[in-house]
Amino acid sequence: MRFDHPSKQWLNFIRDNRRINPVNSNLTEPRHKYDVVSGPIANDKVADVVAVYCLGKISAEDAILKVKALPSVFQLSLHTTLAFSYIKSVAYSQRIGAKWSSWIK
Repeated sequence: MRFDHPSKQWLNFIRDNRRINPVNSNLTEPRHKYDVVSGPIANDKVADVVAVYCLGKISAEDAILKVKALPSVFQLSLHTTLAFSYIKSVAYSQRIGAKWSSWIK
């Protein structure tokens, strides 16, 4: 999945991947079907805007306008063994539950 810019689809993708509710057994990892995802990172001030959107306090359109006014940083995230199989040398972080681990291979 590739997000070239902040959009309603991007906001909803982030929202769906940030929903953490241990009581809801319907949430499984990964929460999407993509091997690789690229697009704007929702960190720092961007995350604040996304959080307000996720709470339903602003519309998707308002959130997108606010995010577009902030500096853009893009990421590429690999989510499956297939995606990792294309990498020859790698330094990466892996989320296991709520913890992150880093390796250099």
